Amino acid sequence: MKVSDILRVKGHSLITVTPDETLATAVQIMSEKDIGSLVVMEHGDLVGLLTFREVMQALAQNGGTIGNISVRKAMDDAPITCTSETDMDEVRRMMLNNHARYMPVLDKRMLMGVISFYDVAKAVVDSQNFENKMLKAYIRDWPEVTNFGESHGPAIGCVIDGCPPGMPLSEADIQPDLDRRRPGTSKFVTQRNEPDTVQILSGVFQGLTTGTPIALLIQNTDQRSKDYGDIVQTFRPGHADFTYWRKYGLRDPRGGGRSSARLTAPMVAAGAVAKKWLAIKHGTTFKGCMTQIGELPIGFESWEHVHHNPFFAPIADVTHLEDYMNVLRKSGDSCGARLRVVAQGMPIGLGQPLFDKLDADIAYAMMGINAVKGVEIGSGFTCVTQKGSEHGDPITRNGFIGNNAGGVLGGISTGQDLEVSIAVKPTSSILIPRSSIDMQGNAVEVLTKGRHDPCVGIRATPIAEAMLALVVIEHVLQHRAQCGDVVQPASS
Repeated sequence: MKVSDILRVKGHSLITVTPDETLATAVQIMSEKDIGSLVVMEHGDLVGLLTFREVMQALAQNGGTIGNISVRKAMDDAPITCTSETDMDEVRRMMLNNHARYMPVLDKRMLMGVISFYDVAKAVVDSQNFENKMLKAYIRDWPEVTNFGESHGPAIGCVIDGCPPGMPLSEADIQPDLDRRRPGTSKFVTQRNEPDTVQILSGVFQGLTTGTPIALLIQNTDQRSKDYGDIVQTFRPGHADFTYWRKYGLRDPRGGGRSSARLTAPMVAAGAVAKKWLAIKHGTTFKGCMTQIGELPIGFESWEHVHHNPFFAPIADVTHLEDYMNVLRKSGDSCGARLRVVAQGMPIGLGQPLFDKLDADIAYAMMGINAVKGVEIGSGFTCVTQKGSEHGDPITRNGFIGNNAGGVLGGISTGQDLEVSIAVKPTSSILIPRSSIDMQGNAVEVLTKGRHDPCVGIRATPIAEAMLALVVIEHVLQHRAQCGDVVQPASS
């Protein structure tokens, strides 16, 4: 950093006096302008510098009064100077060695400005803060996932930036999670039949991640845009149609465009990459299930049952769920759901004390999933009715007893399972007429045609797992960068 960098921010405005001006006048100027120095100029040349130090010395020498003392008599007639190209480290050295708080800046005898010790210190602090912010932003967005595409566009996909190099990766590692989320897999979800075959475009060479951006592509093959012809000018209640139009001035009505849950497929693909890295490096695994659909609570029997029914329900017999959904589908209505997602084998110490709390980032990510309207960590809202003696999980040498905290205390992971629950609202696109308006503000009746999930929560379990995995890998990499050298206590 050079002096010119400081002057560029501070500006080149100057207040000067002549050497024949009275010291009293100079002090008055310094007081009115709230400045600590005056450059003394004569015939266009710098002849001295007057600071509060010279003023105090004049007062001491004259019995506490200024009288008619001239600036020439009080000023420093040989001030140290620098140029616009002087390095800031050199300026600091000169100021410290000469006990100087102010330094005129000269370029070929032309006065360019004055810098103070405060200016130098502020520049150094600002520079360090900028570097810290850039480093924090780099680590904070590492890895960064960007997704692209629309529901009825030619393709959707994502770019993962910051994935560590050297991890074995192929389409076969990603496809199983996409198949779990894929539409058209049962009569209880949308009948849009997308194979959701993933293609790795970049970031992998000879079967290993290279550390460069990983681009993943999923083709759209079964769009039916004609189904949305009747809602081009109207807004579906509960849908993003209205807010997208008011924000952007236009919208893509075909399947909701960017607001469609179709865009969760690339996030599931990105989450599969995160899951694999976390499993290899830390043994961390992710799983989820449905705990309620509409008015029907779902008990827990075994994680094994989740893989053997279309609801991701942890129970063996789902007949009552099928009956409920059959009635709902025939009525043309929709329902919401409650899901549970768990991360096991969690490292201790992930998260920050305040703004980057692990649980805050989890909630942020989960609320980014289409149709999610609520997030709970651990016992969640149940803690309202609990006493402190009930909610606080006792600690022993062998770990915690209970997990009301959901694996996070003070924004930092405890090493217990991360326990997250989300509430998914009913699908907005239904076959029941509802009141709305058109783009001209006229009252209309909206009835949505097409192929829609009667409960979007049915396919949301792998999506929630993916989002949790993306949050965890982000915090693992942050923690490694910040605390990689921290020696853990023997008892931990």
